[in-house]
Amino acid sequence: MTSSRCLTLLAGIAILLAATTAVADLERDLERTYKGAWVLTNVEVWSDCSGFFTNNDVTGTRVSSKGDHRFDAGELGRIEKLSLRSDRLELYLVVDEPLLVSRREGPFTLFDERSCKAEVRVALPRELVRAGDPGPVNALVEDVLTTLDSREAGRHAVAWNQRVREPYPADYEETLARYAAWKVEQENARIAEVQAASLEEASRIAARVTDDPDYLRGFAAGVDALRNWSPPVCSSFTSTSFYSAERSAPTPPRGVADSRAFARGFKDGQALVFHLEMARRARGCFQPPPPTAP
Repeated sequence: MTSSRCLTLLAGIAILLAATTAVADLERDLERTYKGAWVLTNVEVWSDCSGFFTNNDVTGTRVSSKGDHRFDAGELGRIEKLSLRSDRLELYLVVDEPLLVSRREGPFTLFDERSCKAEVRVALPRELVRAGDPGPVNALVEDVLTTLDSREAGRHAVAWNQRVREPYPADYEETLARYAAWKVEQENARIAEVQAASLEEASRIAARVTDDPDYLRGFAAGVDALRNWSPPVCSSFTSTSFYSAERSAPTPPRGVADSRAFARGFKDGQALVFHLEMARRARGCFQPPPPTAP
């Protein structure tokens, strides 16, 4: 390599290192300004209110997002963190006031209080980022967000949109009490169905037991295989199937002439234990009705 090419390469490396350092310094400057800061939005923002940050791409004052819930300009929030990219600044905004979101379950309309988060991605010219000067970047950000001294300052600001969480319906406590009773009824009905089905299946298995010696040897082995099996806890009881407990049939012992009869007996022996244990466990899974609200 010639000395002139070497000098050119070294100069390029020096420029790259300087640019990288400038970007890192700029990110630290921006963190000091915005991380943890209370802000009012100057543009609309969107959020799915699902516990994750929803993308909001901002160019100038134009916002593009696929979020479910729209928040007008003047929304109060706090910057949790930020990240500087080569062409944008990503500000992770947590909206101050939660949202009350309705959902249907059975005959009831219920409400969930959700925290809403938005990733506000402010487009920046690349040369501005490379320059490392926080002043012009702050000017672009301030078109999107106005920083505040405190949460209280935001609530007293003229620009605050005054949105607060919607109130629960006046009779919501009564709705919750009726919903709790309904949930118990639904769960008890499912448990009763499992219990009845288990007893019916156990009866069918008992009715098809034969006196074939090979079948009976398999049946006894199947009973022994599930002798120590216990049904799961009540919370997952109704979703338990025989196939989750079933063991594979072992090689028939010496003296068994019909391996198929042995395998049928082995499966029936296990199934009988399974369904009898499920019926027994069901008795302890029924829930008492919740106390009536005063």
